Amino acid sequence: MKKLLSAIALVSLLTSCAGQTQREIQKEKSQMTNVGSREEMMMRMRKVLSHGKGITEEQKEQFMSMHDEVWSQTYEINQDIRKLKIMLFKELVNPKYNDQKVHEVKRQVQKLYNKKLNIMIGAFEKVTKMLGKDQRRFLHDHMFEEVHLHN
Repeated sequence: MKKLLSAIALVSLLTSCAGQTQREIQKEKSQMTNVGSREEMMMRMRKVLSHGKGITEEQKEQFMSMHDEVWSQTYEINQDIRKLKIMLFKELVNPKYNDQKVHEVKRQVQKLYNKKLNIMIGAFEKVTKMLGKDQRRFLHDHMFEEVHLHN
């Protein structure tokens, strides 16, 4: 009986922690603004890099080049995701609904979302190597606040 109560208490604690983390993430996400266009994102990025201390001009150029490459790759993925979503909803309302097709389209959408995330994480890893030992401080102090949180 003690083991059962301990297990229930542990599950309750883990669920509580997960719920708190989800609420924190939701709150932080709600405070962020959307970037309207590629031009707006690039303008913000250039502004941050122009005021950035501790990185060389070459690093700034490499960073912008990498950012542009990631933007292009994810743009293409976003286009494919949009097309697949249209296909998915067309199939969902189709009188001859095909469960296998719906499942496959959903699988492909999820695969593309994962590919997009992997591209962005991979680029982040390249940037951290490029910027060197103080990269986390630079990125934290400058990039995310300016580029992603402010209008």
